[in-house]
Amino acid sequence: MPPYLKITFASEQEKQEIVAWAAAHGSPASKFLRSVLQELMAASGKPDRQGRRVAALQVRVQSLEAELALKDGQLADLRAQVLRQSDLLQSHRQEGAGELPLRLIKVIEKERVVSERMLFVLLGIGQDDAERREALGRQLEELEGLGTIKKGSNGWRWVK
Repeated sequence: MPPYLKITFASEQEKQEIVAWAAAHGSPASKFLRSVLQELMAASGKPDRQGRRVAALQVRVQSLEAELALKDGQLADLRAQVLRQSDLLQSHRQEGAGELPLRLIKVIEKERVVSERMLFVLLGIGQDDAERREALGRQLEELEGLGTIKKGSNGWRWVK
């Protein structure tokens, strides 16, 4: 038989008030009173088993909140990078430059290191096509800003 505690109330009305209060919280009076006593013990600095578990869960919640804040920051960074890349592609959808960004990325990724002069040849940009040469220069700078490529002594190098 489990240990028990006998509680005496000052009146039947006081007992009924406790029973009604417990029922309003969805539990029998005995369980309700036991949980209230456990909370009082935890608050007084004498944590019971449930109090220790609650404290451990609170530490875990704080850890998860910190991890979530970190992940939120990483997600914001990734969203900003996606927007920058989307803006990069949108800004170069002008006449004669529509396919250039994707072709440029594919060429540099395939060649690994390629000079600017070789890019002109591989992309079919003529010596007299100043508009497309300027567009290529802007795109190279923007891709470098995104960390996708890097300019070295031998030309443009694929980084990612």
